[in-house]
Amino acid sequence: QASEKVPDATFSCGSILEIPLVEDRRFDCVTCLGVLTHFDEPKIVLENLLSYIKLGGYLLFSVNLTRAPNDVKVRYRKTHSNETRSWETGWNMFSRGTLERVLKESGYNLSWSWDEFLMPFDLPRQENTMRCWTMAVGDRKRQLVNGASQIIDIWFARIKVEKLPN
Repeated sequence: QASEKVPDATFSCGSILEIPLVEDRRFDCVTCLGVLTHFDEPKIVLENLLSYIKLGGYLLFSVNLTRAPNDVKVRYRKTHSNETRSWETGWNMFSRGTLERVLKESGYNLSWSWDEFLMPFDLPRQENTMRCWTMAVGDRKRQLVNGASQIIDIWFARIKVEKLPN
């Protein structure tokens, strides 16, 4: 679909768990938005993403961070019918400490910063109960929550590659 909309561009499709996704190419900026929560461990994903970035380039990603120094693996299933449904994934959460440890151990010389995302408008509940909506929680007028009763705190990381591994 992307090729149809932008015929002069080059698109690649593959698994973020396999390297190389793009042969012998490095980019000025790589984005990864809302993906880390689908994996039980962030190490391979982050290391592979870093491998696509030029010296002086950036990795920009968003992630649901835990409020405490805990990593959380989530499994859920929808129970609105009588049929047996399989357990689904997709709402894992990591601590900032875990992600920073992975970045420090990656072999790259990196600098990074974190910015919290605050929802600027109301989101109503959806038919899909695992889609986020907003509600007032504590001092937050628009806290993101989902159907697993999770409070969703989204953070953006901006990571600069200062030196490539040897």
